[in-house]
Amino acid sequence: GVEIMPGPRHKTEEKVKDAKGTLKKFLKLLKPYSLIFILAFASAFVGVLLSCLAPNYLGKLTTEIANGVTRRAMDWTEIQRLMTILLCLYVCAPIFRFTQHFVLAGLSGRIVRDLRKRLNEKLDRLPLKYFDSRTQRELIRRGIVLLRPYSELLPRNIIDRRMPRDP
Repeated sequence: GVEIMPGPRHKTEEKVKDAKGTLKKFLKLLKPYSLIFILAFASAFVGVLLSCLAPNYLGKLTTEIANGVTRRAMDWTEIQRLMTILLCLYVCAPIFRFTQHFVLAGLSGRIVRDLRKRLNEKLDRLPLKYFDSRTQRELIRRGIVLLRPYSELLPRNIIDRRMPRDP
């Protein structure tokens, strides 16, 4: 459950009473999307790996050019090979990171849509007596309290905090 607490400047803050239980429910909610998560994590991994490899090849290219200057004979085949690898690394790494962000943004939208659908189905099953005994404001507040943490924090948390960043 969620407890409403007064926060700074008289705003309300939501405080989770049972964090472990909430986490279990949240992970159960995400289980149908596990293949999409695997795709996003794989894409993030490859993007970061490519970004980490690029400086190594840039160093090899610099060394090859410096050696060519001191020898007064450039190995143009090796320089071309290293530049091609660098170009591929610098083009592919952002593509993989974009894919990761794109997949996770779509996923968070789907999860919130499914949550809203489930909430609507739950409300449809409630007897009219329930609605008569509560104000419209209270009903709306309860719906918002249930969905706001997911709809606002889900995209930001999944994308910004759970995925590795570039070095």
